[in-house]
Amino acid sequence: MSMKLPLILGVGVAAAVGGYFYMQPPVIETTNDAGATAMSVASRAADYTPEQLALMTPETLVDMQSQAFDAVVNAANDTSEVESLNQRPDYISPAEWVMLSSVASQKPNPDAELVRLVNLVRFNKQLELLQKTTDEDERRLLTEAALAQLPKRIENKEMSIQRAQSIQLKLIEGLYSDPNDIRKRAAQEAERIGATFSIEQS
Repeated sequence: MSMKLPLILGVGVAAAVGGYFYMQPPVIETTNDAGATAMSVASRAADYTPEQLALMTPETLVDMQSQAFDAVVNAANDTSEVESLNQRPDYISPAEWVMLSSVASQKPNPDAELVRLVNLVRFNKQLELLQKTTDEDERRLLTEAALAQLPKRIENKEMSIQRAQSIQLKLIEGLYSDPNDIRKRAAQEAERIGATFSIEQS
């Protein structure tokens, strides 16, 4: 399984965990101790066990991945960050859920880490879909969602302010054709992430 699943996971997941999947097998530990963390709850809520996923064909896994990507657009209607999890969101595939749960379980606070990873994967998937979709309504929806979530990416130290501002400008240029509108929105968004933007900038 550790050889097959990384091949079908999207850029969003790979970026979120920084190549972790290629170094560790996706094992989720469970415990019956009274002091077990809520991470075990998330694990029990998984659709499939790692062993079941390992027996699936690549075609089945890819189809699950495709369905999760389709759900990203619907999820973009809510631009807020996920704050807690007790089950897999539709925009995270079963294979991704197992992988992310495994990564999170290695951290001191698995619940918080799983939430962080899920939010980051959703954000990265939005950016990935923006490179593919030609539907203008979808593009605007995904763009506004990504812009809304950028401040949290900085707060979580998932990217630098400079990187975030670069992404902001690229996203904004996809929303407007008038340079004045681009500069005005860029200045507004820069303020949200604690950056500066010169109104004279082209």
